[in-house]
Amino acid sequence: MKVGTIVETNPQVSVKAVGFDRTLGSLEMTLRLRDDLAKKFSATKKTSNDLYTNKRAMAKLLKEAERVKKILSANSEAYAQVCTMSSVCFINALTSDCSFLCITLVQ
Repeated sequence: MKVGTIVETNPQVSVKAVGFDRTLGSLEMTLRLRDDLAKKFSATKKTSNDLYTNKRAMAKLLKEAERVKKILSANSEAYAQVCTMSSVCFINALTSDCSFLCITLVQ
């Protein structure tokens, strides 16, 4: 007695082409967020040194931008806080509506 037949197929996929965009990704978003934080920090005029030439300051801002980006992926608001060696602290409130930074990436 034959109840049913099982037909087994093995589908195969062939890749025709591979492509990517180096400017579209989370690193580019983090860099844009870092630059925005640096611009806001420079606007406060809390330090006399140029922020963009100090590699350590830019590394701290990059680390903070990565942390804030992760928080904003789950929450609607986050605070960025960076303190320098000379005890100058910068605190900035960011909301998840900072899509204006990355609007040129998706056009």
